[in-house]
Amino acid sequence: MIWLGLLAIACGLWFTKQKVATVIIFFFFLTNGFQLIPALWFDTGMGIQKGADFALIILMTAFTGSLMDNVKMLRTDPIARAIMVFIGFVFISIIYSKFVLQYDMMVILRVARRFLFLLGYFVFKQLSYKEVEKIIHIMVGITFVQCLIFLAQIYFGVTLLNRQSDEVVELSGRGAIGEWKRLYNLPEYTVFCMLYLMFTDKIRTFIRVSFVSIMSIAFVMTLHRSWITWFIVVIGFVGLFRTSGLWKKILTVTTISAFALLPILFPAVGERLESGLDDIKNAMSGGFNANTNKFEDSFSFRIAHVLERWDFITREPAGVIFGVGFLTEDANQSQYLNFSVGWADKYGTRQIDTADISWSLMFMWCGVVGSVLYLVYYFRNTFYLWKHRESNIAVVGVSYMLLYFLTSFTSTTFIEATSIIVYCMITAATTIELTEKSKQYTQEIDTILTNNGLYQRRLQFR
Repeated sequence: MIWLGLLAIACGLWFTKQKVATVIIFFFFLTNGFQLIPALWFDTGMGIQKGADFALIILMTAFTGSLMDNVKMLRTDPIARAIMVFIGFVFISIIYSKFVLQYDMMVILRVARRFLFLLGYFVFKQLSYKEVEKIIHIMVGITFVQCLIFLAQIYFGVTLLNRQSDEVVELSGRGAIGEWKRLYNLPEYTVFCMLYLMFTDKIRTFIRVSFVSIMSIAFVMTLHRSWITWFIVVIGFVGLFRTSGLWKKILTVTTISAFALLPILFPAVGERLESGLDDIKNAMSGGFNANTNKFEDSFSFRIAHVLERWDFITREPAGVIFGVGFLTEDANQSQYLNFSVGWADKYGTRQIDTADISWSLMFMWCGVVGSVLYLVYYFRNTFYLWKHRESNIAVVGVSYMLLYFLTSFTSTTFIEATSIIVYCMITAATTIELTEKSKQYTQEIDTILTNNGLYQRRLQFR
């Protein structure tokens, strides 16, 4: 009942103009108590099973509270229109999954709810830029503490933070206490906070450097070879277009040096990167060797996984449009699927669930048509941020979205609710900042004209 009470408080605070507090509570639920509370503790037994369910209720409450403003936004905002086109597809797919495929509604909503977080764009546009900035700064502080806890896990060899998967894999190397562990529960917004701290000028330099240092260590210690590689590539690429002259040369050398030093400073990272290059070579040559223990952790596996599902959904027109609908791994209907490539568990090969590649899930859940609509939104959003890259928050956004697209081939974060809401927040913040600066500029011009006795002439000209 405590969660229902907190839910009521969050919704109430929104309508009493305490919107920052509401959004922080929203993120608390979305990340299962900032990864400190087991997900099962959020199950109310009344249909609300996860923290994300509470977060979605808060989001929908805020969205419907300004419904007319949101409708007006569609007339002038192309990103809002792209979102609503995809949301329209999601609702049609819900109807198709329920009444044509006869899926249970709870099964359908467990998949569809992640896409509904795209409505967060409309909600964040109701805030001022200072409010969004305050929210981000609070999230940076929380993430910093989480990273300290994350590093403590490696030292003590115990799991302290929660995530969907709490799997722990032992690797070579020994710390002061126990074996060096590879953990999969990096604080959810570590990457976002690192990008923000790198490009912002609103936080003191000492704090920025200290926080980025701790977060970077935590990030590298995950040994996620694709994330580490693409992070450096994206930072280098975006940085080159943001700077010029000497600073561009310094950034280029720093980026290349950092990439070259990683395998030397962290041998385990070197092994992971070398293994990744071997995977790509095998995939390009068609070397799908499923008889090795490493197959399920290889790029070859990911390619085989997505191609098998692509072949399945493109056999019928309905599959091209809707895929298999909004179906979960534990639904009764999933037992009729017969894919041979997938993670193995005690029940056999997983037919839907995967943590390895976003595109298998997108094609299965949204078909080709839905996937294209999602990409239309995604790249419209990315190009908008790139267009306004003179803004620091836009640079954070375009870096984040490029990175998550590039890693969509090796993870599923591309379509997770925790990532989708950041896409929305950053883009909304960029729009708000540009609008506020435009209004401020207009006011300054009016003031200057008034002081020079030209205001009446300007009005006549209008």
